[in-house]
Amino acid sequence: MRFAILASLLALLAVGNVGRTQDKKADEIVRESSYLEKGWGVKLKAVSRIQVQAGKDVEKRELLQLSFEFEKDLEPKELKELRALFDPIEVSKGIPRLWFHVFDEGNVLIWKSHAELIGREGEISGVKGDVFRVSTASYESDKRKMKKIAVRPPEKME
Repeated sequence: MRFAILASLLALLAVGNVGRTQDKKADEIVRESSYLEKGWGVKLKAVSRIQVQAGKDVEKRELLQLSFEFEKDLEPKELKELRALFDPIEVSKGIPRLWFHVFDEGNVLIWKSHAELIGREGEISGVKGDVFRVSTASYESDKRKMKKIAVRPPEKME
């Protein structure tokens, strides 16, 4: 009898844990960074949304914080190219920017933005295993839930 009760409780716990795992996965943001992966061995590892407030009388603003990891060591030429893509000063000189494309649950483009980088943490080192983060503004004005973010190659600006 005790064995049957114990087996039933374990089965209920397993079902409950599966449900929680599925719920967590349903809220996860899909990350696509094949352009960076193929070109420089850099993978978008994590996306988080953070609320910041610039001042006392300023409305809170949402930022996207993107964590990138090097999956290989880069050669000096590759490292220079990659740094230019993430450097706001180089971007202002006319060097093409990366684009962030954000999609909803139906894979409909909600918004896209060239990489208007607000901040960067860590060094773009080119060393396998190293991680750096960049922050960019979130423009999700219609409040649809973001389900996917893709980092794509520079587009020609006209």
